[in-house]
Amino acid sequence: MKTNIVASAYLSYSSKTKVKFHENIQFSVAPKFKKHDEFVFYIKDIKSNNFEITRIVNQGLDSHFDKANNCFENRHRNVGDTDWFTFYISADVEFKKVSSITYDLKIPAARMKYLEVYEYFEDFIVLPGHENLTFKYYVKKVSVDFVEVFVENGHNVKIEGKSK
Repeated sequence: MKTNIVASAYLSYSSKTKVKFHENIQFSVAPKFKKHDEFVFYIKDIKSNNFEITRIVNQGLDSHFDKANNCFENRHRNVGDTDWFTFYISADVEFKKVSSITYDLKIPAARMKYLEVYEYFEDFIVLPGHENLTFKYYVKKVSVDFVEVFVENGHNVKIEGKSK
């Protein structure tokens, strides 16, 4: 599915810089001095030919991309060896369908109130509409003022963006 993707990077005016959109979509940008404060940047080392550069922006100004020569020109307006560039591409990206479930774990304070340090209780989370996904959890009192909740993830699903 064609998708617009954006990546930004500090490009060097003296050496090649890698621009990475995704593990499978990346390229290098190699500068070449033209005259005074003008440079030509060449797109090289392309990983994946399945994208098209649609826009290049530096300091709010668009740089014209020459598709035939795989390059763009830019004035060096900054003090220093690098400048911030934003690249916009259109690429065929394969999306993976996932299920997304939200669940707010609510444990009444009364259940934790009488726990002594190093005591715990356990219970189960049953996701509404997904009764086959149950998770055992532990509420442990690890210090006088601190309770820790640990959820066993026997289904290897992502919980808060992490699967382990």
